[in-house]
Amino acid sequence: MTSGNQNAVEELITCAICQEIFNDPRVLSCSHTYCHKCIEQIASANNDQFECPLRDGFVLPKNEIDTLPLNRIARDMIEIYGSIRKSTQCSNCHTVMSEYGCDKCENETFCSECYHTVHTPRVMQKHQQIPVNERQAEIIFCSVHLDEKVKYWCTTCTTFVCTDCILLEHKDHQYNLINKIAKELEIKITNNLNDIQLTIENKINRANELINNCDNIAQINRTKVSDIMTSLRDTIDKHEQELLKEISTIEIEHKNQIEEYKTRLKYEPQNLSMQRAALNILLTTKNYAKLLNATQEFEDYIKRTNEILQTINIPNATIYELTGFDQLEVIKKQILQCGQYINNNNNSQLILNNDHKEKKLLHSTKENHNLLTVATSNDFPNYMYLPKEQRQKQLCRK
Repeated sequence: MTSGNQNAVEELITCAICQEIFNDPRVLSCSHTYCHKCIEQIASANNDQFECPLRDGFVLPKNEIDTLPLNRIARDMIEIYGSIRKSTQCSNCHTVMSEYGCDKCENETFCSECYHTVHTPRVMQKHQQIPVNERQAEIIFCSVHLDEKVKYWCTTCTTFVCTDCILLEHKDHQYNLINKIAKELEIKITNNLNDIQLTIENKINRANELINNCDNIAQINRTKVSDIMTSLRDTIDKHEQELLKEISTIEIEHKNQIEEYKTRLKYEPQNLSMQRAALNILLTTKNYAKLLNATQEFEDYIKRTNEILQTINIPNATIYELTGFDQLEVIKKQILQCGQYINNNNNSQLILNNDHKEKKLLHSTKENHNLLTVATSNDFPNYMYLPKEQRQKQLCRK
């Protein structure tokens, strides 16, 4: 096992909490794995709750730690790693990794220092030094014929066999060379693992595409909702201003009529006061001759004033209201129904009403709000107080 592969394997079987090889690895629902003891220690120090150190939001009560499933893959990998690590240690010092083997010392490998120490004798110096990753496969001896090397794999019995086994116990069985079987197995497993990797990558890529599609659909619908609602608010605001402006126009016209009426009466109270003052003076002095002489002036004033008052018609008391607002509740309900989630091609999308319906709704709203009418009360027998053109038609009918 090369240094790079060893580091990759160690990283996979190392606990992120204690930074040691897993001891009783337990897998969480969030898919992360830690030592059983490490999980318990963190929970004890954190109010009997274990929070995943990788900050994925997973929280586990202490009383549920023992129910966590064993990570069997991690456990098996640790066992394989341990056996491989043991087999790759120096056969002499058993403390460091092997670097060299030789063509004569079967199943033995050495670190650099031990290789030279072991091969110091003259009889050993003829051994050819071979880098550990280039040496031949480990030699296995037959469990039945102890002096024979295992060279074959019996596919019938699924076991290692030697030449004697083939001639005796396994003579009618199917078998093949171990190297060939191992190579075929390596190719098969590698291809299967590559297929799994490809499938995983495709599924992850598909998931990322779905996330991007989800983001795009959401953004499109957010923009659509925002644009429609902005347009609707603009229409309502504009119509509100039009209504308020029309109300102000009617108010001003009505007030102008009243002010005109008041203007025509402006000097009459003063003229009346002067006539009363003149009458009082005459009565106070008891000059009846002057009173009789002024009789014609008083009568002329009274006649002239009555004629003026008769020509000045007081504006009729009117009340008016805006109609169509009772339909706003219906329109409001229609607006709330103008955006519903439906399932389209297995994707949740926000489907909004088409532009035609939206324009029709806005037109209906404006048309209903734009009705300014006058409600005539039974207590006030007045004609409707309408905008100028309609009022002129009404006056003509009068």
